[in-house]
Amino acid sequence: MAKEEICIVKVGEIINDFIDSRGFSIEDKIRKNRRYKKTRERIEKFGYDACKYGHIIVDRKRLKHPRPTEEQPYAVNDGNHRVLILKDLYGPNYEVQIKDITNE
Repeated sequence: MAKEEICIVKVGEIINDFIDSRGFSIEDKIRKNRRYKKTRERIEKFGYDACKYGHIIVDRKRLKHPRPTEEQPYAVNDGNHRVLILKDLYGPNYEVQIKDITNE
């Protein structure tokens, strides 16, 4: 059973799933989709509140690709769009509250 832990990390430490089957980033493609645009507009207008919009859920021991790395020890389970938007708006050093569900 996973132990859930709320903690604060920099968005640059979180790796998202926006990578195609060949290992290339598809972030530019994601930035053009409607979900990204609507979520970004909402964050720009109201700010990001993890308690209101839901925590970004991460796993430090995820087995599926992309796996966590030393530079990015947190892999997204839920919240890929929010991670990308927060990086785009505020840069990789922006701190965000996450929910870590890593099995210990």
